[in-house]
Amino acid sequence: MTIRVRQTGSPIRRDDRQRATLIGLGLNRIGRVAYFPDTPETRGMIAKVKHLVQVPLPVTFDTNAFDKVVRPSVYAKDPNYPDFVTVHNALKRGDLLGFVSDTIITLEGIGKDQRAVVFGQHRSAQAN
Repeated sequence: MTIRVRQTGSPIRRDDRQRATLIGLGLNRIGRVAYFPDTPETRGMIAKVKHLVQVPLPVTFDTNAFDKVVRPSVYAKDPNYPDFVTVHNALKRGDLLGFVSDTIITLEGIGKDQRAVVFGQHRSAQAN
């Protein structure tokens, strides 16, 4: 997985180590964006300058919620419409990194009396 990092703060009047960390990350100007592999070393460098950078928060949506935040205008009469717009704008700005849940079977769609039969018939993807 890749991490997207955007510099949001200035290194002026900061410790030389913080300035060097920003340069090591390739971020030496406010607004600059860089992409890195998700490794412990990268996470450590980001942690040193966390007050000067922004990393989007990864969020997993189910298909129903994802549709509502991608197309909030379709659900304008929903009481949660302001929340859909807020999340939609955060996705557009890059504050959130959205993923869609990859479920094969949803528990809500299976009656309680049929769950044992349905889950007994399906094998996990790892078992294949």
